[in-house]
Amino acid sequence: MAAFLGVCSILIYIKYYTEDHNTAVYHLGYVASGFSIAVYGSPLVSVANVIRYKSTEFMTFSMCLATFVVCVLWTIYGYQANDNFILVPNGIGVVLGSLQLFLFLLYPKTSQKTITYGRASRLGKPV
Repeated sequence: MAAFLGVCSILIYIKYYTEDHNTAVYHLGYVASGFSIAVYGSPLVSVANVIRYKSTEFMTFSMCLATFVVCVLWTIYGYQANDNFILVPNGIGVVLGSLQLFLFLLYPKTSQKTITYGRASRLGKPV
C-alpha cells in the first residue's frame, strides 16, 4: 500500500505540479534512477551475513550474475544514447554487481558452521 501511495504521489506531482514537459521528465528521471540503484543494490543487504559467516549461501548467484550482465548492457546503451538517466544508475549497478560477484569468488557457498555440522553428523557424534 505504501508503494502504491508513493508511486501515485509521484505521478500526481509530475502530472499537475511541474511547469513543463522537460521538467517533468527531469524529475521523473531522478526518481527512476534512485529506484534502479535501490533494486541493483538490494542483494547487498545480506553482505553482513556473508562476511560474518564467510559464506555466500545467503545470496543467489544467478540473480547477481543476471543483474551484472543487464547493468553492463544498459550502461553501454546509456553511453551510446548519451542519456545520463540510463548511464549513471546502471553504471552504479555494474559496480554493485561486480562487488556481489567478487563475494562469490572470495567466499565459498557453504559456511564453516554447515561444514562442521555436516562432518560431525556423518561421524555419528552429537553436535
